[in-house]
Amino acid sequence: MQNTSHQRRPRTSISPENIAVVHDLIEGNRRLTVVEIFQELGTRISYGSVQSIIKNELLLQKISAGWVPRLLSDQQKTARVQISETLLACCKEEGDAFIHPSHSDL
Repeated sequence: MQNTSHQRRPRTSISPENIAVVHDLIEGNRRLTVVEIFQELGTRISYGSVQSIIKNELLLQKISAGWVPRLLSDQQKTARVQISETLLACCKEEGDAFIHPSHSDL
């Protein structure tokens, strides 16, 4: 049996407006769960659509009870490289003192 295309009702719950609402909720509190976001939106959007927006539209995943981007932006990658280079230069300059500072400096 072959899969044939068929007319179906378009998904209206995954709209730019709903994506923006979910994004704003997560930006306001990254510890919100899918259930809490679903409850916050009431009957406006289904639980599955909330999950789909978070995973497929916002490209987020839950790590250590907080929503984080699955992929880093170019700006985030650049910042990480700059920080790493700064730390490496400090380590080369200060040697063991960088990793194990004396307690008298505190």
